[in-house]
Amino acid sequence: MITLDKFPEQTSTLRFVEYEIFDKNGKKLKLPREYVFSFECFFKRHTPSVYGSLLYIDRLDLTKQLDIKTSSVRIYYVDLFNKMFFRTFKIINTQEIKSPNDLKMYEFFLRDDFSYYLDNLFISKSFTNSRSSALNQIVTENNLKVLLAVTKLKFETEDDEIKGNL
Repeated sequence: MITLDKFPEQTSTLRFVEYEIFDKNGKKLKLPREYVFSFECFFKRHTPSVYGSLLYIDRLDLTKQLDIKTSSVRIYYVDLFNKMFFRTFKIINTQEIKSPNDLKMYEFFLRDDFSYYLDNLFISKSFTNSRSSALNQIVTENNLKVLLAVTKLKFETEDDEIKGNL
């Protein structure tokens, strides 16, 4: 079992939310909250993945300022207990939307950067130990603990003792 616990509970109310978009070249833009029409995130059952979507009214003309195809979105939020959290998502797809009043909008389809990285990692070897120890080995060998530390995520596994070729 993997525990990634830096999201508020489903019933949480947030005091503050801020959005930032940045590309692989390091260009960053703060997305004004009044231009973010909606943000939603959800977990997929039985996976360590967090997905989301962000609907953004493009008054800043993002495509002229950074490369959206290589961009990520960071969400900062403060809960009712004044604890600040953040989560970084890779933009995995975009959809441009024209509204009836000719506003250009983007819907960004998001996936948390940790699971995105794991999914796009190519490992040319097999594992014969348990799934959890194979995952621990992958995280260690690919220096993913640094990514987890930067995002302040906990990584815990529980051995299910299922073994075989993975």
